[in-house]
Amino acid sequence: MTLVACLDRRVGGFYSLKMTCKLARPSSHQTIRRPVWIGLWLLLFSFSAQASKLLLLNWEDYLAQEVVVAFKKEFGHDIQSVIYDSDEQRDEILLSSAGKGFDLVVIDSLSLQLLGPGLLVAINEKNVSSLKQTAARWREGCGGYGTPYFWGTLGIVYRSDILPARPDSWADLLMPNDALKGHIGMLLDYSDTLTPALRMQGASVNTGDISELKGAYELLLKQKPFVLTNRYAISFQQEAKDKDQLHMALAYSGDEYGLNGEGNQGPWQYVVPKEGTSMWIDCLSVTASSPNKKAALEFINFINRAEIAALNANELGSTTVNVAAEKILNDKTPMAIELYPSPKTLSISEPYQPISDANLRQRNRIIRAIAR
Repeated sequence: MTLVACLDRRVGGFYSLKMTCKLARPSSHQTIRRPVWIGLWLLLFSFSAQASKLLLLNWEDYLAQEVVVAFKKEFGHDIQSVIYDSDEQRDEILLSSAGKGFDLVVIDSLSLQLLGPGLLVAINEKNVSSLKQTAARWREGCGGYGTPYFWGTLGIVYRSDILPARPDSWADLLMPNDALKGHIGMLLDYSDTLTPALRMQGASVNTGDISELKGAYELLLKQKPFVLTNRYAISFQQEAKDKDQLHMALAYSGDEYGLNGEGNQGPWQYVVPKEGTSMWIDCLSVTASSPNKKAALEFINFINRAEIAALNANELGSTTVNVAAEKILNDKTPMAIELYPSPKTLSISEPYQPISDANLRQRNRIIRAIAR
């Protein structure tokens, strides 16, 4: 049996200091669910200090097991994942620990721009030669402190076997009919949570306008009685006892494959609402405090190989940023429109941009109020 650390969520995307551990059976790709807080990174540091193991801070089901096995076979290092449920959760882990205890992190491009200097290792073609496999537009999004990992859109996942019709508007999520009361999944995130309500008003996802943010807050407040959970849909589906009660959720392109499982034969489908949405880029970075930087950079170089990037995209049902991988993706790749959006969808979608401190404070106040 192996000691596994666990992390507990507190309302509003903020966390309490606690140490909660459980025993789990060892595996080649061991996952630590809900990592522990301030003080816990000392425990995580002991994990990371093992030369044969790299500790990765990551979303649920966001690294193919086949990739982990292949890397260990070639380099002798295992990958151990610590799972977070939101960008805010991950950022607070990194800030509270100064990244100590972690070797690698999957981080969105917006947070990377804010946290990269000082917390993450600069990445370029000198220390990651396979970086040239990724398109320049995605490399720019990672700001020199990470390699592009995946990209996609924010949208709605829904149970096609339960809902009588395919949702096509953010109103279907924010103002659902009574049959969906207690069956909606949301997130507690200052950017993603506000996107549906802002787009419904025709506002930019990056707006700092007080009236537009107030309008978004009011829509989210009215939606609250319908919300079953604020946890990331895939984590909720894998861990919650009442997982069958989740019928619709705010999610990311590709999440339907994680929800449906092997072969994507389940009932979950994904849609980008007609009002438009946000586009995201996830980056894979090395922490500046990692005692295993050489091995961590080897992993980043490894995962950017065309055949490995294609394998990872195939298994996860995610949108690759690797130009060479796109050329070798096999017929099993889910080249669905929700993964590779149409020009029309892209034309009504916008990337997140850095926002002012005042805007961030206002958004965090909204999230705390919604979470009460």
